[in-house]
Amino acid sequence: MARVVIDITPLRRHRDFRRLWAGQVVSGVGSQLTLVAVSYQAYALTHSTLVVGLTGLVQLVPLLGGALLGGTLADAQARAKAVRAAREGALADPEGRGLEATLAVHGIAPLPPRPKVIQFMRRPGAKRKAA
Repeated sequence: MARVVIDITPLRRHRDFRRLWAGQVVSGVGSQLTLVAVSYQAYALTHSTLVVGLTGLVQLVPLLGGALLGGTLADAQARAKAVRAAREGALADPEGRGLEATLAVHGIAPLPPRPKVIQFMRRPGAKRKAA
C-alpha cells in the first residue's frame, strides 16, 4: 500500500501563497466558530433545543439560495459589481452584529442567516475558475 504524502513545498517556497493559505485557515476557523456561537446564543437565550435546530434550518435557506441563485446572479452581473457587493456585505455583517449588541436586541431571528449569506457573497464565481 502506497503512502500518500502532501507536498508542502509551495508553502515553504512562496511567501504570498503561505499568507493566502494561512488566511483561508483563519477564515474557515472563524466561520465555524460563528456557527457554533449562533447555536450557543440561541440556546442561551431560549433554553430550547428546538430553537437551536430551527436556527440550523434557517441557515439552510441562504445556503441553498446562495448555491442555486448566487452563481447565476454573479454571471449575469459584471464581475466588478459582484465583488464590490460582496465586500460591502462582508463589511456590513460585523457592523450589524455591533448594532444588535449596542441596541441590546434580545431576539435571535436576525442572527443565523447572515454568516451563510456573507460566505456566498465573498466568493462570486469561485467554482467557475475550475472549469
